Amino acid sequence: MLKQCLGRMIGISGYELRRRPVSAVADLRSAEFPYTPMEALYACTSDRFVVDVPVDMIVPTRMMLAWITALRAYENRGEEAARTLLQEYFRYLQPVNVAQYLKLPARQEWHLGPPLSYVYPWEDMLPQVKMDFRLHLMRDEAIRNGLDWQESDGWKGFGPVSERLIDMELGRLTRTYDSIKRHGIDERHGHVVGTLFCAGNVQMVQPRRGWHRVAVCLAIGLTSIPVMFDRRHVVIRLEEAESWPNVRRGLFSLDEAVRVFDERFGTHLRRASSNESPPISSVMPT
Repeated sequence: MLKQCLGRMIGISGYELRRRPVSAVADLRSAEFPYTPMEALYACTSDRFVVDVPVDMIVPTRMMLAWITALRAYENRGEEAARTLLQEYFRYLQPVNVAQYLKLPARQEWHLGPPLSYVYPWEDMLPQVKMDFRLHLMRDEAIRNGLDWQESDGWKGFGPVSERLIDMELGRLTRTYDSIKRHGIDERHGHVVGTLFCAGNVQMVQPRRGWHRVAVCLAIGLTSIPVMFDRRHVVIRLEEAESWPNVRRGLFSLDEAVRVFDERFGTHLRRASSNESPPISSVMPT
């Protein structure tokens, strides 16, 4: 109905409402001449492209690390061992507010808000909008996995959560694990989608879609994972932290933004060789 109304209004003005065509996905995977995500960004003329990302470039979230641990337990000791580890994770990680989740001092009112409203400094989304998005996402994922989700069931990223949400997540993980072990990655379900983060010369990738598949691939021990990138999503560069949307809004100071980045990526950066990974302070604007 809304689309019809908009169409009529635009038609009266002498214009036509058309669906924007979705650009083709350029496949830049090559065993002979592999592209890094950054090289592909410069080389590709398409808005979207797929490259094989080495696993040592992928930085899993806390949630994904818990999944990987549970999947390895599933492989070696069975489903109950995996369930026990997930239960321990959700009991251990139970932030009471945003500040506690982001490991920041609570200096602003939004820091005292519900932990589900956390945002990152590089995101262009306000806390309440992000929380609403997560609630919608959780409800939608639950429906697709046979669960009549209620807010009391909790969020998949941290506790407290209900036992039935743990069962749902464990089922998703083990089904994905069994499928990839038997058949490999099935791209008919869509590509894993990633975001590229950079600090100095170091490139790091985190998934935006396909978290479960990435966790499975890391648990299995694959050496690379095909990931799709969209050039309309900017590269997140630590050197440009002053320009990040939620820094500009005042939700984070520059120092807080760097601390959040370091919390997320610092371990990975410190593992990189010294000639590739300058200290965070050396790549920050002065």
